[in-house]
Amino acid sequence: MLTRPAALAVAVLLAVALSVHLPNGFFWTNGGVEYPLMWLALAIAIALRGSGATPWTSAWACASKLPQEVPE
Repeated sequence: MLTRPAALAVAVLLAVALSVHLPNGFFWTNGGVEYPLMWLALAIAIALRGSGATPWTSAWACASKLPQEVPE
């Protein structure tokens, strides 16, 4: 439900982290942008794609389609 807004907030946070690590170069061993850039790409992908068909949403949809009365 709130996957996309949360991923967008994380992407903004990681964009700031990326700007902080930018002077250190690319590689993460020197404190560079490689690691925050990877997580930023993942957060953007989740923000664009969403959570997909998660087990609890599909179970919720199936439960709403069940008959109200159980035949005896």
